[in-house]
Amino acid sequence: MSNDLFETPELIPSNVQDIISKYEALDSFTYITIEKMLKQLNKIGYTFEYYLDCIPYNLQKTHL
Repeated sequence: MSNDLFETPELIPSNVQDIISKYEALDSFTYITIEKMLKQLNKIGYTFEYYLDCIPYNLQKTHL
């Protein structure tokens, strides 16, 4: 079982951190922005989950 990379930011690759930072700079997540961030991360082999509060968690590398 993998760890949630959001809990260990020092292990997040820079290209993934760049995408996350872009959306964190917006101040809050909406369903639209969280889905856009998820799609961008999916394209480079990462995924996460979120609840109705639009707070991302469980950032993981996907098995492509």
